Amino acid sequence: PARYLPDFEKSRQFLQEFVAYFSEQLTERAQLAPRAAPPGQRSSASAPATASTPAATKVAVEFLGPNPKLKDAFFVQEPLLGRGSLQYGTPPKELPKVGETIEVYRANNDRRSPQYRWNPPPPPSAPKPGPRRR
Repeated sequence: PARYLPDFEKSRQFLQEFVAYFSEQLTERAQLAPRAAPPGQRSSASAPATASTPAATKVAVEFLGPNPKLKDAFFVQEPLLGRGSLQYGTPPKELPKVGETIEVYRANNDRRSPQYRWNPPPPPSAPKPGPRRR
């Protein structure tokens, strides 16, 4: 039992009441509309990592040309998204022409600053076994 609850029965009663109250509150709040963020703060609805297409998905983008600030990086634009950066993977030997539509893979889901890769990402490596914990 907790220090301020004198015995097991009081602890059990307290926890049952808490779980009932918490469950009731959770059900009520799940039915409420999301609150708007205060002025000057971003709401979670406008967080960058929300896109309808998951990362590592093949998408069509317009090739806009090289990025002069980064080596082997190019500007591209997917319809309905801002200008993005194509900088991962192996570029083809012959680069596409400016304005040409090409297929690439999403590297992230950031709608404000999308990143792309030329070829599919490598599969995730298997987790390494760590020390056994007791």
